[in-house]
Amino acid sequence: MSKIIINADDLGYSIGRDKGIFECFEAGAITCASLIVNGPTAVSAAKKASEIGLPLGLHLNLTEGKPLTTHSSLCNDNDTMYYKMLNRKATILDKDIVRECRAQLERFRQLTGAYPIHVDGHQHVHILKGIPELIAPLLKDVGVCSVRIPDEDLSTMDWLCPKKKKRYEDRFGAAMRARLIFRQYDILAPECLIGVGLCSSDMSQEHLNHCLENTFGVVELMCHPGYGSSDPSERPFNDKFSRSSGRLYECRQLQKLTFSQQKVDWSFYLKI
Repeated sequence: MSKIIINADDLGYSIGRDKGIFECFEAGAITCASLIVNGPTAVSAAKKASEIGLPLGLHLNLTEGKPLTTHSSLCNDNDTMYYKMLNRKATILDKDIVRECRAQLERFRQLTGAYPIHVDGHQHVHILKGIPELIAPLLKDVGVCSVRIPDEDLSTMDWLCPKKKKRYEDRFGAAMRARLIFRQYDILAPECLIGVGLCSSDMSQEHLNHCLENTFGVVELMCHPGYGSSDPSERPFNDKFSRSSGRLYECRQLQKLTFSQQKVDWSFYLKI
């Protein structure tokens, strides 16, 4: 039987996002989640995940909020990281990316009791040009055995706007290159990813079935359930995406979707 990993991103981002993720897990709608260890609610989220048995990976964050390391070129003049601008800043030093990645791996261990077996990137930072080569050795050293590769085929998704489709398709080459680099360190990834075509109001059983049509091997469904919040106290972790009504829509829709695949979590890769 084919297998599907249903991973909710951004645990630890906010109380509302955490609430939606936990609700989905307890309803059997997701199989695992990725923890932002420098997020405002990371501590309470990790504790709750342990209590209910939610498997966690690390959601490596190099673009939002404050880093765990100090005096870093990852930061702007406000001491926060360059939001969605990591690949455009020539001043960012390789050594600072490595330091921050190592710090987030250690924080994950402190919060959960073990290093992660899976890592994916907030806003896909882990596949940006030059970064896989920097972080793959670190991930290998602590026992990470899987990563996400965002190489979804969007060509037949006529419900997506051209601008969004192009933005993700422009990332395809970097994703393919990252897959090869991580594989050199025995770090695997699902053969197929779906989720871009199922984000927010695009999530439906019809769209899910379409996205799954030509998939093979292990499939990852990337999703972002939650409850939005407009509380300014949650800034800088309070962007438009997280406040969107799409988060609650995904939370509700995920609990309605049906799958013919066997649901598994990232521990599947420990057996390979």
